[in-house]
Amino acid sequence: MGIGSGGLIAWLKDVPGKGPGLPGAAMHVDDAASLIAPLFDRLSSLVVAHAAPLSLCAYVAARIDAQWPLYFLLADVVLLLARIWVVISIRRRGNPSSEALLRAALPYFAIGVAWAVVTGAFCFLCYVALDDEASRVLAVTLAMGTVGGIASRNAATPRFALAQIAALLLPQALGGALHGSWHWVQTAFVLVYFVALCSIVRRHYLDVRRIMDAQREKAALAARFDAALTNMGQGLTLYDAEGRLRVVNPRFREIFGFPRDAALTGMSAAQLAEALSIRGVPDAAAWATPAATAGERSTLELPDGRCVALSREPMPDGGWVATFEDVTERQEAEARARHMARHDSLTGLPNRTLFQERLESAVARLSSGGAFGVLYLDLDHFKEVNDSLGHAVGDRLLMAVADRLRLCLRPGDMIARLGGDEFAAIIEGAPAASAVAQLAERLAGEVGAEYLIDGKAVLVGVSVGIALAPRDGASADLLLRHADMALYEAKGAGRGTHRFFDWIMSSRLQARRDMEAELRAALARDELELFYQPQVAATGGVVGFEALVRWRHPERGLVSPAEFIPVAEESGLIVPLGEWVLRTACAEAMRWPEPVRVGVNLSAAQFAGRDLHASVLAALQGSGLPAERLELEITEAVVLKDSPEVVSTLRRIRALGVRVALDDFGTGYSSIAYLRSFPLDKIKIDRSFVRDVAHSESAAAIVRAISMLGATLGLTLNAEGVETDAQLAQLRRLGCAELQGFLFSAPRPAHDVPQLLRELAVCRQPSLAAGEAVTPFLPMRAGG
Repeated sequence: MGIGSGGLIAWLKDVPGKGPGLPGAAMHVDDAASLIAPLFDRLSSLVVAHAAPLSLCAYVAARIDAQWPLYFLLADVVLLLARIWVVISIRRRGNPSSEALLRAALPYFAIGVAWAVVTGAFCFLCYVALDDEASRVLAVTLAMGTVGGIASRNAATPRFALAQIAALLLPQALGGALHGSWHWVQTAFVLVYFVALCSIVRRHYLDVRRIMDAQREKAALAARFDAALTNMGQGLTLYDAEGRLRVVNPRFREIFGFPRDAALTGMSAAQLAEALSIRGVPDAAAWATPAATAGERSTLELPDGRCVALSREPMPDGGWVATFEDVTERQEAEARARHMARHDSLTGLPNRTLFQERLESAVARLSSGGAFGVLYLDLDHFKEVNDSLGHAVGDRLLMAVADRLRLCLRPGDMIARLGGDEFAAIIEGAPAASAVAQLAERLAGEVGAEYLIDGKAVLVGVSVGIALAPRDGASADLLLRHADMALYEAKGAGRGTHRFFDWIMSSRLQARRDMEAELRAALARDELELFYQPQVAATGGVVGFEALVRWRHPERGLVSPAEFIPVAEESGLIVPLGEWVLRTACAEAMRWPEPVRVGVNLSAAQFAGRDLHASVLAALQGSGLPAERLELEITEAVVLKDSPEVVSTLRRIRALGVRVALDDFGTGYSSIAYLRSFPLDKIKIDRSFVRDVAHSESAAAIVRAISMLGATLGLTLNAEGVETDAQLAQLRRLGCAELQGFLFSAPRPAHDVPQLLRELAVCRQPSLAAGEAVTPFLPMRAGG
């Protein structure tokens, strides 16, 4: 017929009279093949369909003396054999593909239509070529009976069926019309029958297509359902009303260790519960029962440590569905999250939140006679390690410290990291003060031992503050605050030690707080002023003054810097205070004759605060003081930072022309290496060496060495704390270029500077010939 499988599909589904939106508008090749396949099932129906035309041809050939019935008989036999051959050839293929079946159907349809045309033509000739009513009746009966079978057998292939029906019935209607008379009634019946069969074929085809579409959708839904069951992360079991397992997915088998080929479907709930119990599942018989209420939930702890969340839902038909989810990882993640929320991420110790909970719990037990100790610990010199070796080393040091702290405590005690380098401990069991003191000493010894980190030896210490409950308080906040006060006292006592809280500390702390508040007010009310101590040249004459801040309190009078400077350092007020000193000193120095300099002390906090370079530049520009007349004195606390930022700031300041002096050299952690790495102009020898220089050979040797080192590096040497003529003479011999101390003058108010300049200007260094005595400076102690 000259059409391929695609054309055949279109031919099969193109039903006469079919409107848009009817089922089957898009037929898949597999659907078309499934409609054709029944045509090749049985040969008997083909033989029966051909038997009637063959019989009619034989009957007519026997009644008339003509050859044409024999020709039709022969054609019918040939077509029958051809159709049988097509069917047999298809059936020999076993299970042909849909495409192969469609291609094989083309000759079958062609032969079938040809047979219908031949049979219809024979029946028509029986009307027009014979004058035999019996043959005509048999022809009509044959045609109408045959098309009924065709409509039933071939309705799934509607165009093929309609082509055969038309080829058989329409010639009969034409023959009746040509004979006229009562044959018109016969023609009408044939046409009505033809229309009815066309309608029946169409409806039957549409019904078949609807059934096929429904089956396909059902199969697709079943496939999706099966895919969902197979790939869902939860195990699932579905029971019917009799408690029989009807659906079980692979995930259920995985969770509970059933083999993939285990026959579970059809088992009763009790049988499945027994199988699960054998695998160690707890309470399997209890939950393998119908769900009483919607959303029943529970958690199963499996023998291997896994946790499975179980949820059961009742079904309307009396059955129930149960889902099983392995929530082990989720619970572990939640446990980790809870742990992280209450533990320090770096050291693994409890954090402030958990410590507070434990402390409050311990306080709650005080009413029943319990007692405990609270230790507040802070590492000594940790910031220097962090700044010099980096935060990575600092973090590893904190971890090592935490390990040592854990080892020092008993299992029932608690050590926590509160933040930074601060730790706290709770010592349970009504400990005696002596036992807590021994523990604090052990902590100091263990923590203070050397650490080896990245091949570097690292040392830190620890200071400990101790509060005992209920002696020192009966609330968590009060105990921790009192332990903190004791820690402050321990640090003030030189660090690396411990202190117990006593109530005097509270009053001292309140006094410090009051002083901080008053100092803030003093800055605002301009109650501070500067005193100046002269710095004289060894050859005589004043080279500069060191500015020293004083607080003239309206009630307490002149407050010593030793009282308020530590408070300013702790509170952060040292930064605005230092800026005030810098501005004021530059402004007052502008009233002095050139080239007298002014020396201003800098705090380490000023380097960590605002832009120090900008502050110095603003003070110089605001006062008009030449930069070379300003000398900034730094302490070893600044030098120990030895950070690129500090060195860069000092270099920028020195680039302005400002001089930089290192104060108190020779004490603490000062190192000769700093003299090379820091941009310095002067070193000031600490007064502890000057005090003994006149009668101690070792002190004199140290000063001589420092003097020679300073001369080599081009640094001016200043000796502080000169109080006697003997000290003065010895320091001159040892090469000190500048001298400072009470021998010349105590620090004096700014308005005394002109008088000091006049008094000290008359003093000169005499020549030092061998054996000559030294003419001393006249001591100016007025106002000292």
